[in-house]
Amino acid sequence: MPVQSNFLEAVVADTLLGRSSIYSWPGTLYFALFNSMPDGNGQNGAEVPSANGTGYARVAVTNGTSQWPGLPTTGATKGIKSNLNAITFPAALTAWGDVVGFGIYDAASGGNLLVSSPLDTTRTVAANDTMRFTAGSLQFTEYNPTPDNILSFFGQRFVLDSLFGRSNTYTVPSDVYFSLFTMMPQPDEVGGATSFPGGQEVGGNCTIQGTTTSSGAAITLTGAATNSTATVTCASTAGLASGMQISGSGIPTYTAIVSVTNSTTFVISSAATATASGLTLTANLATGAIVASTAGLVAGMNVTGTGIPTGTTIAAVVTGSSNALVLNSSATANGTPMLTFTNPATGYARVDVPNNSTNFPAYANGVKQNANQIVWPVCAAAWPGVVGIGIHDDPTSGNLLWKIPFASARNFVIGEEPRLAANAVSIYLD
Repeated sequence: MPVQSNFLEAVVADTLLGRSSIYSWPGTLYFALFNSMPDGNGQNGAEVPSANGTGYARVAVTNGTSQWPGLPTTGATKGIKSNLNAITFPAALTAWGDVVGFGIYDAASGGNLLVSSPLDTTRTVAANDTMRFTAGSLQFTEYNPTPDNILSFFGQRFVLDSLFGRSNTYTVPSDVYFSLFTMMPQPDEVGGATSFPGGQEVGGNCTIQGTTTSSGAAITLTGAATNSTATVTCASTAGLASGMQISGSGIPTYTAIVSVTNSTTFVISSAATATASGLTLTANLATGAIVASTAGLVAGMNVTGTGIPTGTTIAAVVTGSSNALVLNSSATANGTPMLTFTNPATGYARVDVPNNSTNFPAYANGVKQNANQIVWPVCAAAWPGVVGIGIHDDPTSGNLLWKIPFASARNFVIGEEPRLAANAVSIYLD
């Protein structure tokens, strides 16, 4: 498995936190071969010698997207950066001995070691042999670099698309925002337990996918319902969609359409409380939403997202297993937007920390730390089950950069002011 050098670790850490690195990603990468592997500082190893007519030299590879396409974000190669074309060394003029690994530098000789990796199998190179890495044979990933401090998938893309291909155009933020999680994000923030891929913050604060329907005239229909069942029949389901609020005799308050089964049948979020036919039902086109999960969501939470008017809140979380919500404002667009929910009643908010070297000194001894304490607002309600922190580039949503679990969950009570002491945040890239 290829590993970053200590030099590259410092560049990554000091770029994302502190913004103190002034390193320019090289336009050319230089591939080297080793007879013995160097350490993380690029020392105490042995590169194949180039003196005495061996024919050995590092191979210059143009560092662009024609060799290093953007990091795949889906499929079997998700998160893996690989070489599009073969990388071929000069033919050996004399025996090079046992080649045990390779490295990538930013100069034709000397320079900074960026990445190194042992070969799967030691190769003995004799005179007239040619060493090459075939297209796609080099694979680099940043997935889960350590068990305790996990660079987010967004951060992984920043590193790999900057180092290989120089295609990442992300502007590192001047401020970063510290969150507290009651449910840690998934390894790639988009997979695993898909209800909360980005995790869940204190008070149920989270960003999850929802289904919304744009505003328009309410639909009035005649239907039939059966007591204690969630299936409703009608003359036509034309115009109905999941997430619409449905009302009428025998239909519980804050009930929503979960799904449209066919042209005459649909499923609602709460079972009917009476059996009747000829019911006059009203489907509201815009005040309902279906989300992946309502866990932790409560009435009164703020809602933001594409097609959601400013000031929208949850009017009710619909009971049942449908994960339906009723909103206090009509959505302005059809779609499946990412919806962000925040709970002002808890007093919780992410903490704004200026992203400079005063708060985040240079990466040293394999670790990046906070120089000053980080203090959250006073708890207006209990904040139980806090399991870790996140570092983001936005005060409410945005991109997650790092996620760091605690060794054990922490519980904060009303009136407490949660804080992390100076140097309590330790970020490792080893």
